[in-house]
Amino acid sequence: MPGFRLDLLEALIAPVRAAADAIEAVRKGGISAREKADKSPVTAADEAAEDILTAALRKLTPHIPIVGEEAYAAGVAPRDVAGGTGSGTFWLIDPVDGTRDFVRGGRDYTVNVGLIVDFEAVLGVIMSPPEGTLWAGAAGVGAFRLDADGTRRAITTRPLGQRPLIVLASYRNRDAETRRYLETLPEAKVTGRGSSIKFALLAEGAADLYPRWFACSEWDTAAGHGLLVGAGGQVFDASTGAPLRYAKPGFENIPFIAVGDAEAALARGLMPWQR
Repeated sequence: MPGFRLDLLEALIAPVRAAADAIEAVRKGGISAREKADKSPVTAADEAAEDILTAALRKLTPHIPIVGEEAYAAGVAPRDVAGGTGSGTFWLIDPVDGTRDFVRGGRDYTVNVGLIVDFEAVLGVIMSPPEGTLWAGAAGVGAFRLDADGTRRAITTRPLGQRPLIVLASYRNRDAETRRYLETLPEAKVTGRGSSIKFALLAEGAADLYPRWFACSEWDTAAGHGLLVGAGGQVFDASTGAPLRYAKPGFENIPFIAVGDAEAALARGLMPWQR
């Protein structure tokens, strides 16, 4: 399985880059957004990127179901996936995570492809189209960062030690529960970022924790979760400390906390369920 996952990571680089190029082409040509049924925005960039990624995955792994954000919003989803039924093995695609920031002209938006096996995130690829940076990782394989100039380096989460905490939080979606948790960490430096960039920063050792109570979907976290696992981190149910699992009804996520050095964080009593 590790060899298969490494092959998948390598094979996904080209289509993820192609999706990022399609997104940037839309941005340069002018962004026009419309509202989906759930009131969230969608653009031609979301649809073009998802089409590219879906076609690539169907060719790479024709036997693995695919759940794409835009396809699901349009009522197209594989049977026996959501609700914890089926084999628990499927792809989750978020073609543009951070669409609102994309529409506003911001830079915190990403392309995301995550693989779920037995209801657990095991592989993820994230790319920042405006930066040209790609992060990829998988359980049992490791993780790497690939920069726009072709520079490639292995990445890992950082040991927590006794240094001051660096905590990442959504700068637009910081709900009351997240604020309450952050108040229990007065010594921490809190940095606001958007999209799955937060998972990438954890994976490359630039931060320690990412808590989230504000509602999100499983395609928002699958790629980052798989990447983080490859880099040595973990993602937990924020209420119980159980590992975050996938294929929940409606692909709706529960509150979670992503952590680079779980053993040290638990030893220091930093997890929400310990507070």
